[in-house]
Amino acid sequence: MCIRDSDNIENVILQNFNWDSCISDLAPVFVKNNEISYDYGEENNFSGNNEYRFFSTANIAGVTPSMHSLRINASTMIPEIELRHDEFKSYKLYSTLPDINGDFKINSLLGFDDDLEAEYCEVTFVLDKETPLANDQKIYVLGNFNFNQLTSTSQMHYNYKLKRYELKTVLKQGYYNYMYVLKDNDGLDMAFVEGSHFQTENDFHIFTYDTDPNLGYDRVIGMLYMNSLRN
Repeated sequence: MCIRDSDNIENVILQNFNWDSCISDLAPVFVKNNEISYDYGEENNFSGNNEYRFFSTANIAGVTPSMHSLRINASTMIPEIELRHDEFKSYKLYSTLPDINGDFKINSLLGFDDDLEAEYCEVTFVLDKETPLANDQKIYVLGNFNFNQLTSTSQMHYNYKLKRYELKTVLKQGYYNYMYVLKDNDGLDMAFVEGSHFQTENDFHIFTYDTDPNLGYDRVIGMLYMNSLRN
């Protein structure tokens, strides 16, 4: 590709497809002929974070290791699942757990066609904590199943009676990755609950855009996928 104007080139780096923690607006270190270098030392680095937590609702015939409880609502006939209770991992040693880097897969062990036969379930996430956080500190449950979006539907709320944060949402049966993220006045903190370790395996995507204003839109002209362990 012939580079006409490096000022029109914009790169966005994603870790596990989380747009809220992406790195962008990096100016080139140098431009030479058709080469643009972004060889930074720190500015394009991410924290390692931690392996994702996971749960499976593929089998709703009874309580599984992913579940604390399971009941069928007599009125709606919707399975109501309270997941196993989670705790803070910020001060725990790193543990190698298989994950799919925040992704999910619709799956029903009792059916033949996952797309058609997987049931909708009301799923309750539970994060144990003796006392609530400050008013400006919000806890969110993020994963690809909710597009890693910080919204009212992904925000947890404190249950003073049970001393825990809770989030109820409706999801189809399947295998899910998720993590707990703190958002406060200082921004997004992905290590507050989960901790961060250099050994953590992560996916990375780099998207390169041509932002030439004459186009009237930003055009994707390149994409690179990398994995921290395999590349």
